[in-house]
Amino acid sequence: MQVDAIYENGMVKLPDELRFKHQRFALRIEIPDEEVVSTPAATDTQPPEPGSGDIRDQIRAILGADHEKLGNAPTGEDTKAIWHQHLEEKHLGGR
Repeated sequence: MQVDAIYENGMVKLPDELRFKHQRFALRIEIPDEEVVSTPAATDTQPPEPGSGDIRDQIRAILGADHEKLGNAPTGEDTKAIWHQHLEEKHLGGR
């Protein structure tokens, strides 16, 4: 089915007479090229299917291109050491 809709301030307004069977479903929207200022950066991986069980894939899909910036993030052990140092300084006065 194709319908005419209006985009306004981040929302798509569909015709009032439409009634849907489900509260949530995927749909495809065609946006005229002349209305687009910039496009999202392409990512190396496709987003996972909604039922994907791998949480890492779901997080990568949410972060998009920003997930590459996390490559230099501290490891779990580094984070633990930083947290312990913080607690020592806070409670023991940094001895």
